[in-house]
Amino acid sequence: MRVLAALTALVLSLVAAEARAEFPYPACGACADPSDYQDYLFNPVNNPPIIISEVDALDFRVSSLVDPDLPNTPEELFGVAGMSIDLAWQITTGRPDVSIAVLDSGIIYSSDTARKARLNAGELPLPEGSAVYDANGDGVFNVTDYAADSAVSDIDGNGVLDPRDLILIFSDSVDDDANGYPDDICGWDMHEHDNDPFDDVDYGHGTGQAKGSSGEVNNGGGWGVAPNAMFVPVKVSDSFVADVNDFAAGVLFAVDSGVTIVSEALGALNNTPFAQAAVEYAWKNGVPLVASAADEQSYHHNFPASYDHVFWANSIRPNDDLLVTEARWRWPSPRPLAPRKQRSGRPVCSRSCTRQPRTRSIGGTSRCIRRPARRSHPTRPSS
Repeated sequence: MRVLAALTALVLSLVAAEARAEFPYPACGACADPSDYQDYLFNPVNNPPIIISEVDALDFRVSSLVDPDLPNTPEELFGVAGMSIDLAWQITTGRPDVSIAVLDSGIIYSSDTARKARLNAGELPLPEGSAVYDANGDGVFNVTDYAADSAVSDIDGNGVLDPRDLILIFSDSVDDDANGYPDDICGWDMHEHDNDPFDDVDYGHGTGQAKGSSGEVNNGGGWGVAPNAMFVPVKVSDSFVADVNDFAAGVLFAVDSGVTIVSEALGALNNTPFAQAAVEYAWKNGVPLVASAADEQSYHHNFPASYDHVFWANSIRPNDDLLVTEARWRWPSPRPLAPRKQRSGRPVCSRSCTRQPRTRSIGGTSRCIRRPARRSHPTRPSS
């Protein structure tokens, strides 16, 4: 049903990981302020356009060049090889203050994605010895800022310092930022109702979606079309087939977490009013939702892509002379939102739990957490 991106990144040592790729891309260099993204996060105008090391000049996803092997027809854009992302990168290569919620099967971190996951400072201590969260002063708050923290190490043993290490070290069952999601350090797991969106069945689809949207570039591994944007992993299933109510809960979390855009490449087992209401919630809050129509290039009703107010995206396959495309997104007119209502949650413990005050050490092997309270959200149907 889905074309899964190949997991090609090398697992590097922590020391090597710091030099493995360009992030931000291109680097700030001699720019005056690394947080002034518009000053340097674009490629210079060049002919042919500058491309990243992972692709060739006629890559079908990136290139704006004419491929002499393609038909010189309007349907084939008179031979243009790809989506001309190389031209878009002359305007911007993305910004770290743009975040993409990836609603999928969870995340397995590698050198392509570890530094690209957005962290929630409201649930984390300052990096040791730093008065600010951007401890290394590169204009981005990410896991690299904890590299010199004596409490932080590669505790999950995958060879990369990544946000899951921070989740395992700093989770304490306290909702420090009072948003209804205790210890939402980096995303959430709606499928198993905890704060660790790890792909524990090694399915890989969500990992591929994260790489394809915002993976690091120029390291020979996976790469993203917006290599400087950040992503927020939201696990809604253990594959790309999901309970649509878990998808809906993920949308609410993503919007309330302040993401810029929601992305999903799912097929749902069901169709509920709660899911459509969640999509409406995103729309009314000005958060676009991009949804996959599946890879069959058909017009069948693949939920959640078939809901109103989504960017509906279908596949394009070679040599079938057919393009299927549709969009039903409209920006909302300004209007006041309903006041938020608080509802109490109930404890949910998926494994044996230990509770203890916040410390800079591991507090047991798992966590007791609380199901998030629904605020001004639609009500999830009882199962």
